[in-house]
Amino acid sequence: MVLSASYKYSGTGRGRIFTGDEKLPVCQGEYVTVAGGETAWGAIYTGTAVAQAVATTTANEQRGSAILTCKDGVVITCEYVTSALNGAGSGACTDSAQRRYRLMF
Repeated sequence: MVLSASYKYSGTGRGRIFTGDEKLPVCQGEYVTVAGGETAWGAIYTGTAVAQAVATTTANEQRGSAILTCKDGVVITCEYVTSALNGAGSGACTDSAQRRYRLMF
């Protein structure tokens, strides 16, 4: 079974998500995405032969979750990881009827 969902990007990491039509959604709820990352500072060695610049690394991953309530009373809970670079992501969902869904966007 394929379940299509849409979300409204608000630029804040939080917004609406729904299935079906936005005006008459079958399921609707909210998503929250939390930006995370790691920063590692390098060292500058100023010896006579070697010099290193400061290095910074970032994970570029954001983690999130979404909860939707459907008209028939089913509740869908999702967890996902998305790229901070291009917005693509994947995850998994489960619903109150114990069905599991793969999430791709």
